[in-house]
Amino acid sequence: MDLMNYGKLFWSTVAVIGGLATIIGAVFGILNLIDNRIEKKISSEEYINKVAASVRPSIIYDLENRSVLNDLGGMKHIEKIQVQELDKEEMKTKIIILPKRFMESAPLISVLDFIGYGISIKRGEGISWEYVLDTIMTNEDVCLNRIRIEIMSIKQN
Repeated sequence: MDLMNYGKLFWSTVAVIGGLATIIGAVFGILNLIDNRIEKKISSEEYINKVAASVRPSIIYDLENRSVLNDLGGMKHIEKIQVQELDKEEMKTKIIILPKRFMESAPLISVLDFIGYGISIKRGEGISWEYVLDTIMTNEDVCLNRIRIEIMSIKQN
C-alpha cells in the first residue's frame, strides 16, 4: 500500500469513529433529556397529589360543620357521610359512611384533633359502614372536630 491509501484509511477511520461518537453522544443526550422530563413530571405537586389520590384516597372531614375540608381522592368513592351526636357530654358520635360501591373493608377513620378515643365499627344497612367514636379523654377543652377517612379497598366490577 502506498502512503496515499494509508491517508485515506486513516481519515475514513477517523470519520467512522467521529460518526459513532456523535451518535453515542446524541443517544446519551436524548436519554438525559427524557430522564430530566420524567424527573420534573414526577416531582410536581400536581402529579404527587394525583398518585396519592389513586393509591390511598382519603378525606379530611369536619364533624362539627358536617363538611369535607380536604378531598384527597376519597369523595369519588363516598356517596354520603352522616354524623349523629349520640351524647354531647360524653362526646360520643356516630358516623355512617355510605360508599358509592361495595367496600370489602371498612374505611379507616383517624381522629386528628386528639388521641383519647375508641372506635367501634360494624357493617350498616346495605353497603354502609357505621362507626361510634367514644371519647376516653376527660379534658373539657378538647373537642372532636376533624377526622381522616381513608379508603382501604374498593370492590372492582
